[in-house]
Amino acid sequence: MRRRAVRVLVIDFERATAGELAGMLMRTGFAVEVDERAAGASIEPVATSVVDVVALGPAGAIEERTALCGALREGGYDGAIVAICRDLADGGTLLEHGADDFLIAPVGELELAARVRFCRKRRAARPLMRWGLLELDCLRRTVRVRGRSIRLTSRDCELLACLIEADGRAVPRARLLEQVWGRAHRGTNLVEVHLSRLRDKLGEDAGLIQTVRRAGYRLRG
Repeated sequence: MRRRAVRVLVIDFERATAGELAGMLMRTGFAVEVDERAAGASIEPVATSVVDVVALGPAGAIEERTALCGALREGGYDGAIVAICRDLADGGTLLEHGADDFLIAPVGELELAARVRFCRKRRAARPLMRWGLLELDCLRRTVRVRGRSIRLTSRDCELLACLIEADGRAVPRARLLEQVWGRAHRGTNLVEVHLSRLRDKLGEDAGLIQTVRRAGYRLRG
């Protein structure tokens, strides 16, 4: 039986970049639709009922692109969003507003295809997870603890999911880098920065995430 092609919706504010992204994705085996947006126009609903992944192009103001991410999530879209950005600052902002991952332009065809497949698989793998006081909902990007519901970024969800899957064992920093970012980032402090933000969100329950010297990080029971 032939496997259905992954369906990707490309959204961008410039026809040229939208077409370029669509072409790269089609050449690597994806079924692609294009939603070209007018810069400065009001953010209209995005039709995503049959979409597996949204690829958000690099054109347009960051305010318009974050509004699009927000509109997707508020409209009930629970698939992956992969953003192509002009710099790291924009990428970080889009992660906070609902994107699952980002790439810095210009992107290569094979790299784009790999990230789209990786994010789709990762997004679908973990719907609801529990550990002690924590209940993590990866689709809604929330964690409940002691009756509180806390909004998370996609990175927060992935980090917390990795720690839950470890079942109380320490997870090395290198493994978190590989599982959450999908590639090695030597010499970076991505894990430390994101875990610090996650602890801030957990507030009085920040101690549930424990640093284990020379071993990594784990969840306390």
